[in-house]
Amino acid sequence: MAYTALQQMKSRNEKAFGKGVGPIQPERHYDSVDHGLKAMALRFLHARCEGLGFDVDETDGAFHGTSLLPGQIPYNMQMDLNRLCLERELEKFIDSGAVEDAYTVYYCYLEMFFGHYGKSKKMVELLSEFESNGSSLLMKHRDHYSHSVYVFALGLAIYESNYAYRAAFKKFYGFEPGEANTEADHAAACCFLEYWGLTSLFHDIGYPFELPFEQVLSYYEVAGGKRGEGSLYLAYRDVDAITRLGVAAKEQFLKLYGRPFRSTEELFAFGVTKKLGAAYDFTEDYMLGKIHDKPIAPNTFNYFMDHAYFSATRLYREIENSIGIEKINEKHVDALTAILLHNSLFKFAVSFFNGKNYKRPLRMDEHERWIREHISMGWISGDVYETASLPEELLNRYGDEKTARKALREQLRMHKLAMDGNPKEAEIFAHYAALPLEEREKDYEPFNSMLKLIKKFDGLRIYKLD
Repeated sequence: MAYTALQQMKSRNEKAFGKGVGPIQPERHYDSVDHGLKAMALRFLHARCEGLGFDVDETDGAFHGTSLLPGQIPYNMQMDLNRLCLERELEKFIDSGAVEDAYTVYYCYLEMFFGHYGKSKKMVELLSEFESNGSSLLMKHRDHYSHSVYVFALGLAIYESNYAYRAAFKKFYGFEPGEANTEADHAAACCFLEYWGLTSLFHDIGYPFELPFEQVLSYYEVAGGKRGEGSLYLAYRDVDAITRLGVAAKEQFLKLYGRPFRSTEELFAFGVTKKLGAAYDFTEDYMLGKIHDKPIAPNTFNYFMDHAYFSATRLYREIENSIGIEKINEKHVDALTAILLHNSLFKFAVSFFNGKNYKRPLRMDEHERWIREHISMGWISGDVYETASLPEELLNRYGDEKTARKALREQLRMHKLAMDGNPKEAEIFAHYAALPLEEREKDYEPFNSMLKLIKKFDGLRIYKLD
């Protein structure tokens, strides 16, 4: 039963007025064997998000929900109707692709998760107005407003159709694994809908900050100049006006993370480094510097202004003002940092996709190779060779304790950095991220050290010694 509150209301009405009353159970507008984008996205909303937003304590029989007016229907019935509205409006948008239909998807989402559309009305309507006029200001411009709703639908379809993706999401956010417990499965899906919706629908709201920058550079390029050193470009000043955290926000994040933050830049740098710092070998100070330079030094990012920085920063303010700082949690910060990373920050400051420094994934590959080779050769995980009392015979045989313990390690085929069983790539990644810094900094590729020496000294001369 997809819309349980509607069914409960129907049963209640039948007891009072007899058969032939509503509300009826909404029909599904997709084929159960269809695995296309539309069918998967609608099935996610129709079947997997059962109980979305329900108040489990709604037992007093009173009507706390709003229909045409407040107090007309049960609250859970209102939640079912909100979800049905989103399902129908998303269907309409996928069929049409029209910006007007994208607008109603935003409306439904804000009503469901921000409490009231009116609180975010100006932001959404400004974005809509910007998109309708932006194409006349730049020769190259796409409609990011409708694009974001397509991204939203795509994410729902991926979640619905991919068991491995659902399992990874549940594991990361602490939901019960598997799908036998339908209540837990519905709860995970509802969580995904809220925070994926936040990420996808608002990931491009910073484009109004990028547009004037691109206008100036585009005109400069048309005049014969090339983007790069010597270009005329715009940069923002007094950015702390939108990044500074207030007293209540500082207190909330201190409660969440156990450490203080003065600005959204510091908060974002912490969030990005916590997730990716170990894997890509960068520090929080490094990331803070990169984020801080985004609006004020676009020349350090190949002369591009990053709308993602402003999307994340602007959305933070919207969340704070609409739902209240006391309701912001770690998942909101995850969504904000995902938005921050989606454009150029990951490419030029994390992975260095432009070829300057793609070091960390190579180390990760080497770590995975080391783990799998040791498993295949019969090694197990453990540290007995470091903690056990050594027999006198062993010490006498090898002369000193350090050498004896190394020998014992080989005899036990045991290593504290090894893994047991057949770990998945994600498990090896997590294992690597949890290693002490001194272990992660070890040179697992000695041949690379020789290559660095050759490069440093412009060649290598080898002598034969008799």
